[in-house]
Amino acid sequence: MRLPALAIALLLPSCVRPHATRVHVPPGGDRKARLFIPTSPAPESGWPLVVVLHGARSHGRRVEKVTHWTRLADEEGAVVVYPEGVSRSWNDGRSDKVPAAAQGIDDVGWLEQVLAHVQSSTSIDPDRILLTGASNGAMLGWRWVCEGQGTITAFVPVMAGLPAPVAPACTPKPVATMVIQGDADPLVPYEGGTVGRQRGEVLSTQDALAVMQKANGCAPSPSASHSWDTVPSDSTSATHIRWNDGCEAVPVEHIRLHGAGHLWPGARQAAPPERVGRVSTDIDGAQAAWEFAQRVWSHEPSQ
Repeated sequence: MRLPALAIALLLPSCVRPHATRVHVPPGGDRKARLFIPTSPAPESGWPLVVVLHGARSHGRRVEKVTHWTRLADEEGAVVVYPEGVSRSWNDGRSDKVPAAAQGIDDVGWLEQVLAHVQSSTSIDPDRILLTGASNGAMLGWRWVCEGQGTITAFVPVMAGLPAPVAPACTPKPVATMVIQGDADPLVPYEGGTVGRQRGEVLSTQDALAVMQKANGCAPSPSASHSWDTVPSDSTSATHIRWNDGCEAVPVEHIRLHGAGHLWPGARQAAPPERVGRVSTDIDGAQAAWEFAQRVWSHEPSQ
């Protein structure tokens, strides 16, 4: 008898390197996602869920490998789902030059299906759902948040901007948000403007943060800020800025990676710096996102 993908994931022995398995969403449909479920028993409240959206020209298996989210989830006890975009892209509302947008794909609607499917088939804590992703995937995350989807409780876009065409009608529900962005990204400009290869425009990082500060009711002045440079040899450094006055339950945070380009933080230099900029190893992107979500879910004050 052939076991369904979810059963296979549940039966993975602990000695096997953790990895996600492929599922169809909805069941029997032609779109797929990769799903990791811990082998340990689910907590009484259910597992936390992490939704990881790959970038353009990428896919679920690649973003799983680059970010190490599955390994972290195995250690921490969390379910991870890696949805697959159409033509290795997402319709984030930015430009018809993005293949999924040119095809009119309803990725916001499909993301709702993915979340509903995982929640109905797996023991998930509805109060602990993190949406994160890279580049085009994180831009879809911005669109999801701007359209007022209320399922998630933490949002961490990485090396992405809020798509400019989405901004005028952006009406987010309050959600804890941490933006991780390199300020020397040659593809997604920190100060806003045209995305690489003329694929639409994004707001500046500061303007995107202001959208969430307003939605969450945060005071405009930062409540805390600190900087570090743990790996001087990578020619980057980091500053962590927090806004939580007036919005303690739904804080807004920003990790600005000085001198960093368009690569997942903590990963390897996968392309020449002259094309994508430098990778920052001053943080691990997945670890930073997870620690932020954990603070939010446990109601710990930001330091």
